[in-house]
Amino acid sequence: MQKTKIFATGLLCAFLLAACQSVNAEPKAQDPFKNQGHVASKNGVSIYSERSQYLLSSDDVSVKVKNDSDNTLNSDSFGLLERSVDGVWKSIPLKKDMTTTMTLESKLLPSKSKETKTFNLKNVAGLKPGKYRIVYTFVDGKKPFNVAAPFKLVNK
Repeated sequence: MQKTKIFATGLLCAFLLAACQSVNAEPKAQDPFKNQGHVASKNGVSIYSERSQYLLSSDDVSVKVKNDSDNTLNSDSFGLLERSVDGVWKSIPLKKDMTTTMTLESKLLPSKSKETKTFNLKNVAGLKPGKYRIVYTFVDGKKPFNVAAPFKLVNK
């Protein structure tokens, strides 16, 4: 009976210790996406970041999008940030307070048009120097496809 109480108390302490550490831990990149080969141009849509590198202290990254196709496309409005970790692209989660306030919105991109999208880096926690890309999803009819704009984050 005494051994059971000691074991249960030890197990409870280990659980609480693990929970406390995960709250204060730095956000980590999520598991890699199935499609590692997102390209900068697909189905008549091309995308690139305005600059090849940004400072870690930057508020946002500007991305140019050009639709050379004959179709008006739907696109997500916010994009997804990925970081290259040992050559594998992994998603970077948004800050917890951002995931509850963001809504999924769709935006139309007319054929033969250009636009600038802005990705707010302040919505992401735990950024480090390295290779990143912003992935946007477009829908042509019912077929979704992704394009990605790579860039680097640097200290100075």
